[in-house]
Amino acid sequence: MNLKKKQGFTLIELLVVIAIIAILIGLLLPAVQKVREAAAKAKCSNNLKQIGTAMHNYQSTFMSLPPGDTGNGNNGTWAHYLLPYLEQEALSKMYTNLGAQAGGTPSYATTGGNLTVSQSRIQALVCPSEPNSGIARQSNFMFHNYAVNYGNTHRTQNKAGRDPFAAAIRPAFAGAPFTYSGTFPPVAYDFRDITDGLSNSLLAAELLQGISILPATTEFRGMIWYGPGAGFTTFTTPNSTTQDRIQFANYCNNQVPQSLPCTQGTDWALAARSKHTGGVNVGMLDGGVRFITNSITPLTWSLLGSTKDDLVLPSDF
Repeated sequence: MNLKKKQGFTLIELLVVIAIIAILIGLLLPAVQKVREAAAKAKCSNNLKQIGTAMHNYQSTFMSLPPGDTGNGNNGTWAHYLLPYLEQEALSKMYTNLGAQAGGTPSYATTGGNLTVSQSRIQALVCPSEPNSGIARQSNFMFHNYAVNYGNTHRTQNKAGRDPFAAAIRPAFAGAPFTYSGTFPPVAYDFRDITDGLSNSLLAAELLQGISILPATTEFRGMIWYGPGAGFTTFTTPNSTTQDRIQFANYCNNQVPQSLPCTQGTDWALAARSKHTGGVNVGMLDGGVRFITNSITPLTWSLLGSTKDDLVLPSDF
């Protein structure tokens, strides 16, 4: 009786199959990554839409936007004021001395309810493309990805000598929807103060989360519970290689490979940054959301950060 010898794969055939599978995976992975990034970008855009809606609801209730940051940065920011409008009523009620009614304490870093808020992550304020979410930082503060518009210069805006670029490449400070405030009640602006028009002025933009290297270097980029980390300015274009200005050297963790360059400056001036290809998502004061490319001109970006420049936006917007 003849029995046929059972045939199997030869080594060459097996290697060919493995090579074909590897090629298919290589072709598939970029497509999967593109789909994943498109979904993350859309979610990020939706987050900014939620922020815009919350801001408009706050405006309707109080006839002003929320204050930017208060009590020398220590006693609340726009993020604290907005919590009830982001379905975080219970968390909002835990925070005391919002706006620095009683001076410096309790602050965002105090034990108790204030610290609980500072250690809370609000999903609507986190972009899925952020590579550093969940990384432990000083005191376990939770970092986020959206900051509000402090204008085209620096955090304290009108103080002489603190503009990173002076007026060399664009107009000097010309208004903003948010400001630093060390007084009580804190300064807050109404839509009527936005004379350039709500559709021509930035409300908020993306910000990358900084990374702490303890004990030598702390980090507050993305720490929206603390005033200096709660705002961005349009002193430089989105995702620029130009360094963010950090007022205190030990708060600057210069991470160029992660698109987080920084240097010590006379004030805080943080650029809009993201991990999206080619630009950043922004929210406008009219509630709309747009994607701004990195190639936008410094002048146009500066004008978008201003609320009272009375100039016509260039055609690249």
